[in-house]
Amino acid sequence: EAELFSPDGKSIFHKSGDATSITFTLDEMRQFDGGILTHNHPRHADGTSFSIEDIQVMTDWKLKEIRAVGGKYLHTLSVDSALTFQQFQDVANSVAPEAKARIRKLKADGKITEDEYNRDWWHNMWSSVSDALGDRFRYKRIEHGYTG
Repeated sequence: EAELFSPDGKSIFHKSGDATSITFTLDEMRQFDGGILTHNHPRHADGTSFSIEDIQVMTDWKLKEIRAVGGKYLHTLSVDSALTFQQFQDVANSVAPEAKARIRKLKADGKITEDEYNRDWWHNMWSSVSDALGDRFRYKRIEHGYTG
């Protein structure tokens, strides 16, 4: 499920997808500029962070903010409107080796479970990109506390 909101919080449209993705039409994506896209990430019970595709949609279509909601976490991302997907990719590629090594070590040392490793992989990456880009890439993961 996804909902696009205007910057002042008014719903623009709602869209359903399948278990792993939502496909938007060109007319729908033209409405993204300056909007806030909220969608669910049901693949993991707690909710995983953004996919690379989420970030490409955000940068290419100039969303103001993107949000992904799962059973435990809300992930939010806002980026500088001048940041291109290629610039993001360049930074992500530069921080990836250290980010990957850090989370793999946590798993190897028994500090996180296989389930946590799978859930936190992208969170770890986007936190590293956020550290590298500062205010140009503002990523947060919030434990929302909603229990249904």
